[in-house]
Amino acid sequence: MRRAVAMLSRPVLARSMTRLAVPVRPLLSYAPPSASLSMARSFSTTPPQDGGNNRPYSTDIYQGISNQAFSKEIADILSAPLDSNDIEIKPDGIIYLPEIKYRRILNKSFGPGGWGLKPTGPPQTEKGNITRPYALYCQGRFVSEAIGENQYFEGGHMSSATAIEGSKSNAVMRCCKDLGVGSELWDPVFIQKWKAAYTVEVLCEDDRTKSKKKMWRRKDRQPFGYPYKEVRVFASAASALPAAAPAAAVPPPVEEQVQSDAEIEVADEEGILCNIRLVSFVFFDEV
Repeated sequence: MRRAVAMLSRPVLARSMTRLAVPVRPLLSYAPPSASLSMARSFSTTPPQDGGNNRPYSTDIYQGISNQAFSKEIADILSAPLDSNDIEIKPDGIIYLPEIKYRRILNKSFGPGGWGLKPTGPPQTEKGNITRPYALYCQGRFVSEAIGENQYFEGGHMSSATAIEGSKSNAVMRCCKDLGVGSELWDPVFIQKWKAAYTVEVLCEDDRTKSKKKMWRRKDRQPFGYPYKEVRVFASAASALPAAAPAAAVPPPVEEQVQSDAEIEVADEEGILCNIRLVSFVFFDEV
């Protein structure tokens, strides 16, 4: 009797164990952008309490950091001065290098496929911006990390995919700073000189509101278009630069002799006029 009951209960027990089985959860779960944009995750560097299941960040991304310097050939390409014609300026006066220029410098330095940008966390929204952390790898080792950001408003004209791509481009620029690419863009002296040589500040009027504000553009660019109208062009910023020091005057020699001749007529004791040649000398003391 007991044996029959045991045999009958085996299928029931098997079904019960199947129902009670705990599903296996992957270590890293990634939600699509539409669902992950509203996620509020903090990327802390403290060790996780749950084995890392709820936090995509990991210190493993730093593998190979500062193990070896890049070759001199690569370093020269990365630190080469920028072409002034490649630099752009925003209407608010901030100068920048277009993102595609950074990619071209990386491709020239390491070759296509020799570098990569790895996302280290999901995108998230924060005060009208979409942000996402990235790490830059060159020749298979970690170089730099940064959080890229781009403006994003739900329901606006920009899709979440475009905003995420913009944050990636912003991260490329920020990571390249650690490689020395475009370092002069943060040099106040270079900024002042470049703006004086290549840009102009104009006063623009908004045709819709009739409000006016100052804006910057390159000298070789067309005037601002609708809704703005340029009403005044300000003097070049070159006037604000300190004037070059005048060339030092060459001091006269220690002693310089200047000779001038003159002839005058004088009368001798007998009243006979005669010509006398006079020679004068002028000496300059050392300054």
